[in-house]
Amino acid sequence: MSAHDYEMVKGVQLAIVLTVLVGVCAVLCGCCWRAASGFRGGQPPAVRNYLTVIGFGVAAFATFSLFALHITWLSPSVSQHLGNRTISVLSGLTFWSTGLALILLIGGSGKIRFLGLGASLAIGCYYSLLVLGAGLSGSTLARHPTKYFIPEGYVGWVEVRYGEEAPALELSNGAYVCRIPATGILSTSSRQEDGWAKDGFFYFKNDSLAPLHQTIQGRGGMIWAETTQYSLNPSNSPVKRFTYRFYVGTERQLQSEGHHPVSQP
Repeated sequence: MSAHDYEMVKGVQLAIVLTVLVGVCAVLCGCCWRAASGFRGGQPPAVRNYLTVIGFGVAAFATFSLFALHITWLSPSVSQHLGNRTISVLSGLTFWSTGLALILLIGGSGKIRFLGLGASLAIGCYYSLLVLGAGLSGSTLARHPTKYFIPEGYVGWVEVRYGEEAPALELSNGAYVCRIPATGILSTSSRQEDGWAKDGFFYFKNDSLAPLHQTIQGRGGMIWAETTQYSLNPSNSPVKRFTYRFYVGTERQLQSEGHHPVSQP
């Protein structure tokens, strides 16, 4: 599975998750205030009481960090603008603050702390699922999906060369459109975005589109062997050019042609 066919959280699911996180954060803040209000007695509070209050505060911070991470997925443009560094910071804040909250609340006192422990465990488990999803997709960034329009009946390797001296890709309804020519090679000045999205592959003829499916071996798929290669410019500066390749055809046709496409000049 690649970042070209994987989605993490978006749409209605994203709205539900954001709503739940706001609710959890509000509950944790309320519990923090309630635990802190017990300090008003004449006796100085025990250390374990302090741990409970701080633990709830840290758990609320972890929830807010996770909320902020999801906010970056509302728009691929926002996610791409923030970049991997910002996402990594938010991920790190979520991970470490969740772990710290668990430690503090375990050492705290009062039955109310079990609510914080449960919330922290839930946040940790959900975050682990996100990390697993990021591992499958190769990134925690959201990007614009891409639709590949391939001439009807075309069988063979397709190359999309990014960062070339050529027209930019069309952006239609939030998705980039790659109109593959009969040669199977499309050059564009657009950059290849990093991140996860659900792409689409289609045979086209005039205004008619027929979807081409990606499947595991033996399931009748028509899109295979996706790879991305990059090249450095002569001065060895940051990457400028990317080439995304895939094969269009049946699994048997791929096996008969081989797995090593030959790039044309």
